[in-house]
Amino acid sequence: MELGKYGEKLKPATRIYKTPSKGEVAIKVICSTIHPADLFFGMGLYGNKQPDVFPIVPGFEGSGEIVEVGEGVDSSYKGKRCGFFANSNKTGTFEGTWSQYFYANVKQIMVFEGNVDYEKICFSMINPLTAAGFIDTLQRKNQVAVAQNAANSAVGKIMIRFCKLKGIKTINLVRKEDQIESLKKLGADYVISTSATNWKEEFHKISAELGVQSFFECVGGDMTASVLSLLPDGATVYHYGNLEGKPITGVNTSDLIFKRKKLEGWWLATWAEEVGPQEFFKWAGFIIQEFSKGSDIFDTAISKRVKLEEVNEAKDFYFGGNMSLGKVIINPN
Repeated sequence: MELGKYGEKLKPATRIYKTPSKGEVAIKVICSTIHPADLFFGMGLYGNKQPDVFPIVPGFEGSGEIVEVGEGVDSSYKGKRCGFFANSNKTGTFEGTWSQYFYANVKQIMVFEGNVDYEKICFSMINPLTAAGFIDTLQRKNQVAVAQNAANSAVGKIMIRFCKLKGIKTINLVRKEDQIESLKKLGADYVISTSATNWKEEFHKISAELGVQSFFECVGGDMTASVLSLLPDGATVYHYGNLEGKPITGVNTSDLIFKRKKLEGWWLATWAEEVGPQEFFKWAGFIIQEFSKGSDIFDTAISKRVKLEEVNEAKDFYFGGNMSLGKVIINPN
């Protein structure tokens, strides 16, 4: 599916199949999906990584079969299943995962042995690696407690399971009371609904008891400043998304100056650069291992399955208040 201009609907288009270049693989796409980042990308708001040549093919993540390998790539990869992601490129056009075939550098794929489920490994990269980055950030600071909002999201649930595995206590904020019990069953230590009248008092009390020094925040608007003000002195809020689509407002000067709190941006690509290839691929190897052995740490709920030509309707569904129901699977082939 092709985007002719930011903010427009996608249209069907044709590309000529090509032989993969040096260091690339050609992938027959079996599953792709929709992430919150796809909304911002489609509107031309994905930071400094927006391509400037149209038309473009959106889509950041998917899974499929490697059907051909380019020069310098292990020939045994041919025929194997993989998860992959698209790297947004400021200059030139952008060929994403909402297509029947995708060409990826070998550094953008996870190769799996055997018949792992395509629907599972469709989510093997962006959210698992994001959660791994969060865990790495905590471990480098020797922190054993963390808080997050949008805890009922795909990455939020992964964090709950991941933290339980690593012995890290979690405080989880959700918007609805009926999400509390299901997250506790996943292993959440504390779940607080922001619809409750006393949620701020409860969160402030528990975060102080646990000594929480990191909060992973993706709601934006006035929520970012709210959680910053409720955390213990010296804490950091890592802002990694903006589900509200609103500017951050209401940050209290005294939190930053006198209480030594910090508000920082967090992005997967930046973390990967900071830790370096060796550490990054160590985490990637762990993720591949967990998927291969059938672990549930990175399980992702699926709410809907659609054909490639139905992606406009699928986006309307997903971004129309249904994110918490699970991810949408797009089947191009």
